[in-house]
Amino acid sequence: MSYFTKEDYDDFMEEEHLNYLKGKAEDAKVWGSLYKYTSPKVISSLEFELKQHVNLGSSFAIVDVSDCVGVKRRFSEFTGYSSPIRWVYDDTSSCSYSGSYGGDVYFQLGKGKYLRAFIAG
Repeated sequence: MSYFTKEDYDDFMEEEHLNYLKGKAEDAKVWGSLYKYTSPKVISSLEFELKQHVNLGSSFAIVDVSDCVGVKRRFSEFTGYSSPIRWVYDDTSSCSYSGSYGGDVYFQLGKGKYLRAFIAG
């Protein structure tokens, strides 16, 4: 049985913290480009929906339609309200025992581009 030393633990935690900061910077780049190239109506719908489901440390990316996986559904079927976003690819799974869910969701941005977000709850 091997044990970690305090130095090993500190190194591991520092590496994890740096990875978290790097991911946060990449997410900020994605959101910056969204604010620059996407309409305010779409942005407000995305922000509203993601605030309900996204946990800290989630990763975002802008992908092509060819990279989307899951079931293609109307956004109104996914959320229960109308929005300027038309389509969503839903690649989530749920656990009936605990009532939890998680997975990737792809929100249509337009021109064959989708925002990939990991949601959980």
